[in-house]
Amino acid sequence: MKLVWKKQIFYFAIAALCLVAITGAAIYYFYALNWPGILLTLILSALGVWFFSRQIFVEKKETSDINDITPKFIIKKIKIDWKKITLNFFWLIPYFFFFIFSFLFLLKARTSASLTSPWQVVSARFFIVYILATAYLFWLILKQSRFMGWLIVAHYFLSFSVLWIIFKIGYGYDPFIHQATVKLIDQQGFVLPKTPYYLGQYSLVLIAHKLFFIPIVWADKLLVPLLAAITLPPTIYLFLKKYFSKFSFVICNLSFLILLILPFSIFTLTVPQNLAYLFLLLAILFSLFAGGRAEIILSFLLALAALAVHPAAGVPALLFVSAIAVCRYAGKSVARKIIYASLFLLAAGVLPLLFYLSSNNSAAAGTDTAGAGLAIPIIVFPRQENIILDFIYFFLGNEWLILLILSVLAAYAIYRWRKKNPDFTILGITAFGLLAAYFITGRLNFNFLISYERNDYALRILFDVFIFLIPVLAILACKFINLILNAKPFIKYSWLAFLVILIAVSLYGSYPRLDNYYNSRDFTTGADDLAAVNWIAQDSGKNPYVVLADQQVSVGALWTFGFSHYFNEFPSREGCRSFAAAGCVNTGKSNVPIYFYPIPTGGPLYQIYLQMVYQKPDRATALQAADLTGAKTVYFVINKYWTDFDKIVEQAKIEASSFKNINNGTIYIFKYLK
Repeated sequence: MKLVWKKQIFYFAIAALCLVAITGAAIYYFYALNWPGILLTLILSALGVWFFSRQIFVEKKETSDINDITPKFIIKKIKIDWKKITLNFFWLIPYFFFFIFSFLFLLKARTSASLTSPWQVVSARFFIVYILATAYLFWLILKQSRFMGWLIVAHYFLSFSVLWIIFKIGYGYDPFIHQATVKLIDQQGFVLPKTPYYLGQYSLVLIAHKLFFIPIVWADKLLVPLLAAITLPPTIYLFLKKYFSKFSFVICNLSFLILLILPFSIFTLTVPQNLAYLFLLLAILFSLFAGGRAEIILSFLLALAALAVHPAAGVPALLFVSAIAVCRYAGKSVARKIIYASLFLLAAGVLPLLFYLSSNNSAAAGTDTAGAGLAIPIIVFPRQENIILDFIYFFLGNEWLILLILSVLAAYAIYRWRKKNPDFTILGITAFGLLAAYFITGRLNFNFLISYERNDYALRILFDVFIFLIPVLAILACKFINLILNAKPFIKYSWLAFLVILIAVSLYGSYPRLDNYYNSRDFTTGADDLAAVNWIAQDSGKNPYVVLADQQVSVGALWTFGFSHYFNEFPSREGCRSFAAAGCVNTGKSNVPIYFYPIPTGGPLYQIYLQMVYQKPDRATALQAADLTGAKTVYFVINKYWTDFDKIVEQAKIEASSFKNINNGTIYIFKYLK
């Protein structure tokens, strides 16, 4: 008896996830996500899953080979042999030890300090255990042991989990803003102004919190790493099974693992853009192996879910899925050519147009009118450190070149396969259209963003391009593994050992780094930052105040106090509470809200802060913040990691009304009274 129901559960889970994101986003935008809104979301999602199930049952009646596309990763024909099962389980025990010890090394390194990289506190022994775990997993796959699907999911999850384990408070800047926004939605059902993006993620996090009592912070932290680990291996499995007539579980499982050699940083942190990338990749894969109604419906649901989270991934997903669906019903004549041309133009033009409209709707923070510009990378030959670090940075330093070579190989494969499978033609056209969009976006004006963030929009499209190539790279990985396995034993095992090491190198490179070759420069929000925020609030009493601080201290204040402290508010308090989350900037108008910490970084308070740290931290500069907001008290916060920290502190002491240091001088706080 084949366990078809297990495949259906996987499909139902994907459908339910997408429907919650889509319907939750729609209900929030037009109403609210209070309890009535959440119940309505769940009811509509349940109806959607019921409709989806009806399509599967109808499809099952119409075809007799539905089980043929079901991977053994999800289902298998089971003949119970307890002796064999016990033996297989025995061989899994060493991997469980490696897996557990890897997590223990990470848990032991947990910290609330303000750091730039998790590797500053993680023992080198973690990498040794991770390499052993990966190598043993390779051996289990070659041995054709059972339960490999679950072990691969576990290994993916381990690989994606470093940030949320290491940093007790959290990592990054955007996650704190999104968590604060969801907390406010949890309290009052909505925040204003309502934006048409991010809402899919907010819906998933909030409903997980409401239904399963998962704290919002933890639901947010785990969403992308856990979801990526659970969904990517089986989906890639389904995809690969379609494109190999002589399917090998060994080759396929090894291919899963070597795909971890690709940079996977987008799956290590939950932000809307990363979640949308995940939905985009899943939508592409489902579209390419779609053999019936179920996969086609799931493709559209995944594309719409990506759109509900972030348009930078949702728009390409919807264009691609729509083109695949339409072309399967179109003829081979002029109709397809029209579809191809339209797809290229839309892929090349829609995102730059959206970004252009977004930049025009935001006020410029400066006077420079140049576009973001596109950096030109160089080839790196590291020879100044120990052999291990030099080896690592031979790959990480030339990552752009390796990815370029892989992209060229993928493009050539698409060209070779275009006649045999027209879906790859659509894949290539979409990717090239997005590549054109990348260059167009690189010339747009994003002055409303701070200078070091102006390349972000173009880079998001470049990520889209590479995601469209991942299915092709998965097929090439299978072919590469097949060549290795057919080689002589010494060559075979040498290559497999080399691939294991490259996976560990990719793990190191997929997270922020601080070593003699690279400095990520992005500090986390630490316990000292929160201590400074709370001390300032206590010191000010009930008097209105404004703070000049860097972005991690500022986002720590937002995370602690929420959207409740504004100057120059709109008549409706709710109308300005999501000002920072919406990415607004000051336009110089008297009624534009200004948060009491420098959020966003493109706003006027952060510019005053930069004057304090890069020019001179004097009273006159600090009181510009008082003049801007009307506050009578200004606090200036400087962290020890800033360049010229000691010089800035000594200069600020001269004109400050008073000052306070946190944790023996890790942070200094200066107070200015108007």
